[in-house]
Amino acid sequence: MSIRWKLHALAGGCLGAEVAAYLLWRPRMLRWGATAEEAGEPLPGDDHTPHPRVQSTRAVTIDAPPEQVWPWLMQIGIGRAGFYTHDWVERLMFHARYVEGRHSATRIHPELPPLAVGDTVPMGAGVFAPVSEVEPYRHLVAQETFVLRPLPGGKTRLITRYRGMGFASPAAHAIRPDAGPVPRLIRCAVLRIPGLDLALRGLDFFIADPLHHYMETGMLTGIKARAEGKISHAATLTRRPPPWSPWRPRPDAAPRAAAARPRPAAVAAIKTVHTLAWLSIESCVLYVLYAGLRGRTDRRARHRWRHRRRRNARLRGKRVPLPADPAC
Repeated sequence: MSIRWKLHALAGGCLGAEVAAYLLWRPRMLRWGATAEEAGEPLPGDDHTPHPRVQSTRAVTIDAPPEQVWPWLMQIGIGRAGFYTHDWVERLMFHARYVEGRHSATRIHPELPPLAVGDTVPMGAGVFAPVSEVEPYRHLVAQETFVLRPLPGGKTRLITRYRGMGFASPAAHAIRPDAGPVPRLIRCAVLRIPGLDLALRGLDFFIADPLHHYMETGMLTGIKARAEGKISHAATLTRRPPPWSPWRPRPDAAPRAAAARPRPAAVAAIKTVHTLAWLSIESCVLYVLYAGLRGRTDRRARHRWRHRRRRNARLRGKRVPLPADPAC
Protein backbone atom coordinates (compact mmCIF):
# COMPACT_ATOMS: atom_id res chain seq x y z
CA MET A 1 0.00 0.00 0.00
CA SER A 2 1.44 3.37 -1.04
CA ILE A 3 1.80 6.36 1.23
CA ARG A 4 -1.03 8.15 -0.53
CA TRP A 5 -3.51 5.38 0.20
CA LYS A 6 -2.32 5.22 3.79
CA LEU A 7 -3.01 8.94 4.15
CA HIS A 8 -6.42 8.43 2.58
CA ALA A 9 -7.22 5.62 5.00
CA LEU A 10 -6.00 7.63 8.02
CA ALA A 11 -7.94 10.76 7.05
CA GLY A 12 -11.05 8.73 6.26
CA GLY A 13 -10.81 6.90 9.58
CA CYS A 14 -10.44 10.16 11.53
CA LEU A 15 -13.33 11.77 9.68
CA GLY A 16 -15.51 8.70 10.16
CA ALA A 17 -14.73 8.59 13.88
CA GLU A 18 -15.65 12.28 14.26
CA VAL A 19 -18.92 11.84 12.39
CA ALA A 20 -19.82 8.73 14.43
CA ALA A 21 -19.05 10.50 17.72
CA TYR A 22 -21.16 13.48 16.66
CA LEU A 23 -24.10 11.29 15.65
CA LEU A 24 -23.97 9.53 19.03
CA TRP A 25 -23.81 12.82 20.93
CA ARG A 26 -26.42 14.67 18.84
CA PRO A 27 -29.56 13.27 20.60
CA ARG A 28 -28.21 14.39 23.98
CA MET A 29 -27.25 17.76 22.50
CA LEU A 30 -30.80 18.38 21.27
CA ARG A 31 -32.31 17.77 24.73
CA TRP A 32 -29.68 19.25 27.04
CA GLY A 33 -31.02 19.56 30.58
CA ALA A 34 -34.56 18.48 29.57
CA THR A 35 -36.35 15.34 30.68
CA ALA A 36 -37.94 12.88 28.27
CA GLU A 37 -41.39 14.23 29.16
CA GLU A 38 -40.33 17.85 28.50
CA ALA A 39 -38.73 16.91 25.19
CA GLY A 40 -41.82 15.05 23.98
CA GLU A 41 -44.68 17.21 25.25
CA PRO A 42 -46.30 19.90 23.07
CA LEU A 43 -45.35 23.50 23.85
CA PRO A 44 -46.72 26.86 22.69
CA GLY A 45 -45.57 27.68 19.17
CA ASP A 46 -45.31 24.10 17.96
CA ASP A 47 -48.20 24.63 15.57
CA HIS A 48 -46.21 27.30 13.68
CA THR A 49 -44.03 24.57 12.16
CA PRO A 50 -46.04 21.35 11.95
CA HIS A 51 -43.30 19.38 10.13
CA PRO A 52 -39.95 20.70 11.41
CA ARG A 53 -36.57 19.67 10.12
CA VAL A 54 -34.87 20.41 13.47
CA GLN A 55 -36.33 20.35 16.98
CA SER A 56 -34.36 20.92 20.17
CA THR A 57 -35.60 21.20 23.75
CA ARG A 58 -33.31 22.41 26.52
CA ALA A 59 -34.12 23.34 30.11
CA VAL A 60 -32.60 24.63 33.34
CA THR A 61 -33.87 25.04 36.91
CA ILE A 62 -33.53 28.56 38.33
CA ASP A 63 -33.52 29.27 42.05
CA ALA A 64 -35.85 32.24 41.66
CA PRO A 65 -39.61 32.72 41.08
CA PRO A 66 -40.96 33.40 37.55
CA GLU A 67 -41.53 37.05 38.48
CA GLN A 68 -37.74 37.50 38.66
CA VAL A 69 -37.01 35.56 35.47
CA TRP A 70 -39.62 37.09 33.17
CA PRO A 71 -38.15 40.65 32.99
CA TRP A 72 -34.88 39.25 31.62
CA LEU A 73 -36.77 37.65 28.71
CA MET A 74 -38.67 40.86 27.96
CA GLN A 75 -35.50 42.76 27.01
CA ILE A 76 -33.61 40.22 24.86
CA GLY A 77 -32.22 41.16 21.47
CA ILE A 78 -29.14 42.57 19.78
CA GLY A 79 -28.99 46.31 20.41
CA ARG A 80 -31.13 45.74 23.50
CA ALA A 81 -30.06 43.65 26.51
CA GLY A 82 -28.51 40.88 24.41
CA PHE A 83 -29.08 37.17 24.85
CA TYR A 84 -26.96 36.70 28.02
CA THR A 85 -24.79 34.14 26.26
CA HIS A 86 -21.27 34.13 24.79
CA ASP A 87 -21.05 37.73 23.65
CA TRP A 88 -17.67 37.28 21.97
CA VAL A 89 -19.27 34.98 19.37
CA GLU A 90 -21.96 37.56 18.56
CA ARG A 91 -19.38 40.34 18.34
CA LEU A 92 -17.23 38.18 16.07
CA MET A 93 -20.08 37.18 13.75
CA PHE A 94 -21.95 40.47 13.30
CA HIS A 95 -20.29 43.15 15.49
CA ALA A 96 -23.06 43.00 18.08
CA ARG A 97 -23.57 45.87 20.50
CA TYR A 98 -25.86 46.00 23.52
CA VAL A 99 -27.47 48.53 25.81
CA GLU A 100 -24.47 48.21 28.14
CA GLY A 101 -21.87 48.31 25.39
CA ARG A 102 -19.88 45.19 24.53
CA HIS A 103 -21.60 42.73 26.87
CA SER A 104 -25.13 41.60 27.62
CA ALA A 105 -27.09 43.42 30.26
CA THR A 106 -26.38 42.67 33.89
CA ARG A 107 -29.47 44.40 35.23
CA ILE A 108 -33.04 45.18 34.24
CA HIS A 109 -33.30 48.30 32.05
CA PRO A 110 -36.70 50.00 32.45
CA GLU A 111 -36.02 52.20 29.41
CA LEU A 112 -36.23 49.15 27.12
CA PRO A 113 -39.86 48.52 26.10
CA PRO A 114 -41.05 44.99 26.88
CA LEU A 115 -41.78 42.71 23.95
CA ALA A 116 -45.36 42.44 22.70
CA VAL A 117 -47.14 40.54 19.97
CA GLY A 118 -46.21 42.04 16.61
CA ASP A 119 -42.77 43.23 17.70
CA THR A 120 -39.55 41.85 16.29
CA VAL A 121 -36.47 40.67 18.16
CA PRO A 122 -33.21 41.73 16.43
CA MET A 123 -31.04 38.63 16.07
CA GLY A 124 -28.13 40.34 14.31
CA ALA A 125 -26.92 40.63 10.69
CA GLY A 126 -30.26 42.07 9.58
CA VAL A 127 -32.30 39.09 10.84
CA PHE A 128 -35.39 39.74 12.98
CA ALA A 129 -37.56 37.19 14.79
CA PRO A 130 -41.27 38.11 15.00
CA VAL A 131 -42.98 37.86 18.38
CA SER A 132 -46.10 35.75 17.89
CA GLU A 133 -47.23 34.88 21.44
CA VAL A 134 -46.73 36.53 24.84
CA GLU A 135 -48.33 35.36 28.06
CA PRO A 136 -46.79 37.20 31.03
CA TYR A 137 -44.84 34.99 33.42
CA ARG A 138 -45.83 31.91 31.34
CA HIS A 139 -44.33 31.78 27.87
CA LEU A 140 -42.82 33.84 25.05
CA VAL A 141 -42.74 32.73 21.39
CA ALA A 142 -40.30 34.63 19.17
CA GLN A 143 -38.92 32.10 16.64
CA GLU A 144 -38.01 30.09 19.74
CA THR A 145 -40.30 29.22 22.63
CA PHE A 146 -39.50 30.20 26.21
CA VAL A 147 -41.69 28.55 28.85
CA LEU A 148 -41.61 29.39 32.58
CA ARG A 149 -43.03 26.88 35.04
CA PRO A 150 -43.14 27.58 38.77
CA LEU A 151 -41.69 24.93 41.06
CA PRO A 152 -42.06 24.42 44.81
CA GLY A 153 -39.67 26.43 46.95
CA GLY A 154 -39.82 29.59 44.83
CA LYS A 155 -37.97 28.03 41.88
CA THR A 156 -38.62 28.17 38.14
CA ARG A 157 -38.19 25.69 35.33
CA LEU A 158 -37.09 27.51 32.16
CA ILE A 159 -37.66 25.47 28.98
CA THR A 160 -36.58 26.59 25.52
CA ARG A 161 -37.53 24.92 22.26
CA TYR A 162 -36.44 25.57 18.72
CA ARG A 163 -38.68 24.01 16.07
CA GLY A 164 -37.99 24.98 12.50
CA MET A 165 -36.48 24.22 9.11
CA GLY A 166 -32.87 24.78 10.10
CA PHE A 167 -30.77 27.84 10.85
CA ALA A 168 -28.75 29.12 7.90
CA SER A 169 -31.43 28.99 5.21
CA PRO A 170 -34.30 30.43 7.33
CA ALA A 171 -31.97 33.14 8.61
CA ALA A 172 -31.07 34.08 5.03
CA HIS A 173 -34.74 34.23 4.05
CA ALA A 174 -35.51 36.40 7.11
CA ILE A 175 -33.01 39.12 6.14
CA ARG A 176 -34.81 42.40 5.60
CA PRO A 177 -34.43 44.43 2.39
CA ASP A 178 -33.09 47.37 4.42
CA ALA A 179 -30.22 45.30 5.88
CA GLY A 180 -26.57 45.88 5.01
CA PRO A 181 -25.03 44.98 1.64
CA VAL A 182 -23.39 41.76 2.85
CA PRO A 183 -26.61 40.28 4.36
CA ARG A 184 -28.54 41.23 1.21
CA LEU A 185 -25.87 39.54 -0.91
CA ILE A 186 -26.16 36.36 1.17
CA ARG A 187 -29.95 36.40 0.82
CA CYS A 188 -29.72 36.87 -2.94
CA ALA A 189 -27.24 33.98 -3.24
CA VAL A 190 -29.46 31.62 -1.23
CA LEU A 191 -32.53 32.50 -3.27
CA ARG A 192 -30.93 32.40 -6.73
CA ILE A 193 -28.08 29.86 -6.72
CA PRO A 194 -29.40 26.33 -7.35
CA GLY A 195 -28.32 23.71 -4.85
CA LEU A 196 -27.07 26.20 -2.26
CA ASP A 197 -30.07 25.55 -0.02
CA LEU A 198 -29.21 21.83 -0.01
CA ALA A 199 -25.61 22.65 0.93
CA LEU A 200 -26.89 24.81 3.78
CA ARG A 201 -28.73 21.80 5.19
CA GLY A 202 -25.40 20.01 5.62
CA LEU A 203 -23.97 23.17 7.16
CA ASP A 204 -26.86 23.24 9.63
CA PHE A 205 -26.42 19.60 10.59
CA PHE A 206 -22.68 19.64 11.28
CA ILE A 207 -21.91 23.28 12.20
CA ALA A 208 -25.01 25.37 12.93
CA ASP A 209 -26.61 22.81 15.27
CA PRO A 210 -23.54 22.55 17.58
CA LEU A 211 -23.10 26.34 17.45
CA HIS A 212 -26.76 26.87 18.38
CA HIS A 213 -26.34 24.39 21.24
CA TYR A 214 -23.29 26.31 22.48
CA MET A 215 -25.10 29.65 22.36
CA GLU A 216 -28.42 28.44 23.79
CA THR A 217 -26.87 26.63 26.76
CA GLY A 218 -24.88 29.80 27.42
CA MET A 219 -28.13 31.80 27.33
CA LEU A 220 -29.84 29.46 29.81
CA THR A 221 -26.95 29.58 32.24
CA GLY A 222 -26.69 33.36 31.75
CA ILE A 223 -30.35 33.93 32.57
CA LYS A 224 -30.05 31.60 35.56
CA ALA A 225 -27.04 33.50 36.94
CA ARG A 226 -28.71 36.89 36.49
CA ALA A 227 -32.05 35.86 37.96
CA GLU A 228 -30.30 34.33 40.97
CA GLY A 229 -28.26 37.50 41.49
CA LYS A 230 -24.88 35.90 40.79
CA ILE A 231 -24.10 38.52 38.13
CA SER A 232 -24.69 42.08 39.24
CA HIS A 233 -24.19 45.41 37.53
CA ALA A 234 -22.08 46.67 40.43
CA ALA A 235 -19.61 43.83 39.95
CA THR A 236 -18.98 44.87 36.35
CA LEU A 237 -18.26 48.45 37.42
CA THR A 238 -15.89 47.56 40.24
CA ARG A 239 -12.34 48.57 39.42
CA ARG A 240 -9.50 46.19 40.18
CA PRO A 241 -7.08 47.20 42.94
CA PRO A 242 -3.56 48.22 41.92
CA PRO A 243 -1.11 45.33 41.56
CA TRP A 244 1.17 44.51 44.47
CA SER A 245 4.90 44.11 44.25
CA PRO A 246 6.00 40.57 43.32
CA TRP A 247 8.60 40.73 46.10
CA ARG A 248 6.02 41.31 48.80
CA PRO A 249 3.12 38.89 49.24
CA ARG A 250 -0.35 40.25 49.76
CA PRO A 251 -1.57 40.10 53.36
CA ASP A 252 -4.82 38.49 52.22
CA ALA A 253 -3.22 36.13 49.69
CA ALA A 254 -4.54 32.93 51.31
CA PRO A 255 -8.22 33.98 51.56
CA ARG A 256 -8.14 35.42 48.03
CA ALA A 257 -6.57 32.25 46.64
CA ALA A 258 -9.22 30.13 48.32
CA ALA A 259 -12.05 32.24 46.89
CA ALA A 260 -10.43 32.86 43.51
CA ARG A 261 -12.54 32.33 40.43
CA PRO A 262 -11.50 32.25 36.79
CA ARG A 263 -11.71 35.68 35.18
CA PRO A 264 -14.13 36.08 32.26
CA ALA A 265 -11.34 37.33 30.01
CA ALA A 266 -9.21 34.27 30.79
CA VAL A 267 -12.13 31.92 30.21
CA ALA A 268 -12.88 33.63 26.90
CA ALA A 269 -9.21 33.36 25.88
CA ILE A 270 -9.13 29.65 26.72
CA LYS A 271 -12.32 29.03 24.75
CA THR A 272 -10.88 30.96 21.81
CA VAL A 273 -7.69 28.88 21.88
CA HIS A 274 -9.71 25.66 22.03
CA THR A 275 -11.87 26.80 19.12
CA LEU A 276 -8.84 27.73 17.01
CA ALA A 277 -7.21 24.38 17.82
CA TRP A 278 -10.34 22.53 16.76
CA LEU A 279 -10.54 24.53 13.52
CA SER A 280 -6.87 23.85 12.78
CA ILE A 281 -7.37 20.10 13.26
CA GLU A 282 -10.44 20.13 11.01
CA SER A 283 -8.61 22.16 8.36
CA CYS A 284 -5.68 19.70 8.44
CA VAL A 285 -8.03 16.77 7.92
CA LEU A 286 -9.76 18.53 5.04
CA TYR A 287 -6.42 19.44 3.48
CA VAL A 288 -5.19 15.84 3.69
CA LEU A 289 -8.37 14.68 1.96
CA TYR A 290 -8.05 17.36 -0.72
CA ALA A 291 -4.35 16.71 -1.26
CA GLY A 292 -4.94 12.99 -1.50
CA LEU A 293 -7.74 13.38 -4.03
CA ARG A 294 -5.71 15.79 -6.16
CA GLY A 295 -2.40 13.99 -5.67
CA ARG A 296 -0.69 17.22 -4.62
CA THR A 297 1.29 15.69 -1.76
CA ASP A 298 2.85 12.92 -3.87
CA ARG A 299 3.51 15.28 -6.77
CA ARG A 300 5.43 17.70 -4.58
CA ALA A 301 7.43 14.89 -2.98
CA ARG A 302 8.23 13.44 -6.44
CA HIS A 303 9.38 16.86 -7.65
CA ARG A 304 11.73 17.32 -4.68
CA TRP A 305 13.10 13.80 -5.16
CA ARG A 306 13.83 14.40 -8.85
CA HIS A 307 15.44 17.77 -8.05
CA ARG A 308 17.80 16.16 -5.54
CA ARG A 309 18.79 13.47 -8.04
CA ARG A 310 19.61 16.02 -10.75
CA ARG A 311 21.53 18.21 -8.28
CA ASN A 312 23.64 15.28 -7.11
CA ALA A 313 24.32 14.32 -10.70
CA ARG A 314 25.50 17.83 -11.56
CA LEU A 315 27.77 17.87 -8.53
CA ARG A 316 29.39 14.62 -9.61
CA GLY A 317 29.90 15.99 -13.13
CA LYS A 318 27.92 13.34 -14.93
CA ARG A 319 24.33 12.63 -15.76
CA VAL A 320 22.73 9.71 -14.00
CA PRO A 321 19.65 8.11 -15.52
CA LEU A 322 16.68 8.49 -13.28
CA PRO A 323 15.30 5.24 -11.93
CA ALA A 324 11.64 4.40 -11.80
CA ASP A 325 9.44 6.66 -9.70
CA PRO A 326 9.16 5.14 -6.17
CA ALA A 327 5.59 6.45 -5.83
CA CYS A 328 4.46 4.36 -8.83
